[in-house]
Amino acid sequence: MSREEQIQLKQILRNYNRMGKKTRKKLNAIGISVVDSKNHYHLIYNSKHYIIAKTPSDRRAGMNVAAIICRDAAQSESSSFAY
Repeated sequence: MSREEQIQLKQILRNYNRMGKKTRKKLNAIGISVVDSKNHYHLIYNSKHYIIAKTPSDRRAGMNVAAIICRDAAQSESSSFAY
């Protein structure tokens, strides 16, 4: 995930309250697919699953998930260049 995509992801999920059509389209545009379940959404990036509540009680829920996705993406990029 490029630095620009990380910034976009953080901006998309900054004020996450509910998953709308615009949010889904923006996430799909940067390579994150959204799968619906009963009480949560499953965000899938690089075959890794990240879970976010449909109606989060914490105002930082979106930023926390964005930070985890960015951290995992950075780790996977650094490990792919290891010899």
